[in-house]
Order: sequence, then structure tokens, then C-alpha cells
Amino acid sequence: MQRMWRSGYAGHDIFSPAQRPLTRVPLKTGYVNFVQRRRDEACFTLWGLGWVLAFWVGSAGVPLVSSGMSGLAWLLWVLLLGGVGLRVWAAANLEKNRFVKPAGPYILVRHPLYLGTLLISLAYFLSLGMPVMGGLLWLGLLWGVFVPVLSKEERELKVWFPGAYRRYVNRVPRLLPDLLSLKAAVRTSKFSASRVRCNFGWRALWFLVLVPGLVGLLHWLKGGGL
Repeated sequence: MQRMWRSGYAGHDIFSPAQRPLTRVPLKTGYVNFVQRRRDEACFTLWGLGWVLAFWVGSAGVPLVSSGMSGLAWLLWVLLLGGVGLRVWAAANLEKNRFVKPAGPYILVRHPLYLGTLLISLAYFLSLGMPVMGGLLWLGLLWGVFVPVLSKEERELKVWFPGAYRRYVNRVPRLLPDLLSLKAAVRTSKFSASRVRCNFGWRALWFLVLVPGLVGLLHWLKGGGL
């Protein structure tokens, strides 16, 4: 089954656990393999932990749907919409199981799907009303889940596509977008609704409901009303 937090580059398909030899692996390697298979669960566990901590410390969060939204709320919507839009755009340009000439967001950054997830998560953690704790949880997600996984995936791709992918790594940044290439990204984009559907990209739209809903529930439980 396709995972919601799938890697953000073209030409990648993780081997299933059944295809891996049953050999003893170092602890670090075992951890990376685990979070690679269970990154959905790891991400949502951190999300849940953040919500519980916010409730425990008495935070009412930053309402994202209200008649008088704050400037911070508007900024969080920018992050949320940017993350969702990037995931949909990346899914529309993702060709699995082969490495092709980069197009669309893959010209800006090597892992646009992961970057989209990180933007969505940053909006969520900051909306809980605990900027320090939210920032720490986000950094935990970045360094504890995504950086180890994408580093492993990049090593594999350098083996599978030794020439093309190495040139791609030297030219395109990992997670910090090269905005100077935005024009080329738009020009080469091959948006296809059917490809978005095949790559499960439309699932990202659920975050437009999930994030405001979780924050709204927190706000309501703390007496802030709906």
C-alpha cells in the first residue's frame, strides 16, 4: 500500500520487508529501516504527543477558523496551504520506479513531498500555541524521521542510478528550495490529475480539515468556544 508520507523524488520504490534478507543489522540501521517503514505512524505519534502536551499545559491553540483571525493564524494558513499544494504538485510530477529528467517541483528541491509534509507539520505544531515545544517537536520530526530516511533513500538511488542521480544531487538542494529555479519548475511541470490520484496526492487535502479541526477541538475544550 502506498504510504501517505511517501518520499519526494522521482524514480524511487522501497523494497518490501519480504524482499530484504533476514540478517542482523546495526542498531542505527535497524532504526532507519523501522522509521522508513513506519514514518506515517511516527509522524502521527508526534502530532498526537503535541496535542496532548498542549491540552495538559492549558494551551487553547491558535484558532485557524474564526471571525477575527490573528496575523499568526494567517501565517499558519500560508504554511499549511503551501505544504498541501506542494504535495499535490509533487504527486502530479512523480514517476515511480524510474529516475527521469526532473520536472516541476523536483527542479526546486529533491524531496518536495517530504518538504510539503514538513510545512504542514510546522503549521500544525505552531498552531498548538506552544512555539518552543512545537518547534522542538518539529525538529524531532525532521531529524528523527525525515533526515535519516531520505539520507538512506539517497544512498540507494546513488547505487541504482550512479550517474544521473549523482548529478541531480550536485545540482538540486535536498530540502531548502532553490527559488531561483521557480520559473523552470513551472515551465517543465506536467500536472496530471490522474497521476495525482495514482500517487495518492489528493490525500493531502485532508490536512486542510484535519489541522484546523484538531486545533479547533483544543480551543473548544479549553473554553474558547468554536
